[in-house]
Amino acid sequence: MEKVHQILRQAGIVLFAVLFAQCGGNSGGEKQVRGTQLLYTSAVTVKEVNKLADFLIASNFANENEITVQLDKSGNTYLFRMVVREGIENDPEMVEVFKTYAESISEGVFGGKPVDFHVCDKQLQTRMVVSSN
Repeated sequence: MEKVHQILRQAGIVLFAVLFAQCGGNSGGEKQVRGTQLLYTSAVTVKEVNKLADFLIASNFANENEITVQLDKSGNTYLFRMVVREGIENDPEMVEVFKTYAESISEGVFGGKPVDFHVCDKQLQTRMVVSSN
């Protein structure tokens, strides 16, 4: 898992201050997790946000690097959005990393429920979706 996190960080993940109106989802809130800006919509519970935050810490994803992610939910599927460097979605190896990470979140946080990893631009607009299943 640590290798996945290293690859994601090396891929040029960036922090960008995002207004909630630009999040592509309902307003919710924000939680700072060791340098990671964890945004969330009103479609998820605080308990779900805290479980994800604990996972990000335990897996050393949140480790003082400035990263922006967002948790949302549509039906039974969790949406994990992440701001990444433009063009990274064109790298087949990175697509595999995103899939592995979606699977890890699915199993490690949400009891096997589906997770869609949204590769996003600086405004959290989705450029690509990689599913856990």
